[in-house]
Amino acid sequence: MLTPSQIIFRLILAILCGGIIGWERELRAKTAGLRTHILLCLASSLAMLLAINFASQNYSGVDVTRIAAGVLQGIGLLCVAAVLRYKESVVGLSTSASLWMVAVVGLAVGAGFYFPALITTIFCLLILLFLSQVENRYIRKNWPKKLIIKISREPHLLEEVFSLIQTFSDGIKIVELKKNQDDQSIELIVEICSLIRKETLEEILKLKGIIKVEEIKESRF
Repeated sequence: MLTPSQIIFRLILAILCGGIIGWERELRAKTAGLRTHILLCLASSLAMLLAINFASQNYSGVDVTRIAAGVLQGIGLLCVAAVLRYKESVVGLSTSASLWMVAVVGLAVGAGFYFPALITTIFCLLILLFLSQVENRYIRKNWPKKLIIKISREPHLLEEVFSLIQTFSDGIKIVELKKNQDDQSIELIVEICSLIRKETLEEILKLKGIIKVEEIKESRF
């Protein structure tokens, strides 16, 4: 049977572990921040304490492991809510993963599995803090870029743009084409390989009738 001091210690440790991850998410203005992570880790810890209490009381017909399983299943709904899609961007994946992670940490703290819970919290914080910088510096800079090229409906202008793009067919492809009825313009969504030089884009901009070229900002994290 756990003493009141042991229960308080485990709940406070759960608050600290959830707060460490939530603090990092809060600094980055993510979907779920400090309070969400703390509450989730605290609730998970309490659920595990409840399971331990049931086990110590020898309740007949009670499967205490189902409480922990129910926590992990239920957190899936909150994790899905943390993932958002806006236009070309998907945001909230890391936050969703961190929510599920602090739920497991809370269960571990509630079970008295302190060292793995603390080490996992530290590893998670390091991953969130430093791997994002590695991704941005060495991986995401090589992602294909998408541009919106808006052109006027001048004769042969669309053919000129197509012709220019086809000369760089290994690095540029047209993703979508749509006509705007309001200003009688045409919008092309073009995907450009990272190997394409700036000079290539400048050649497109030199064409007469180009209204604007705008990069589509994509986020995947």
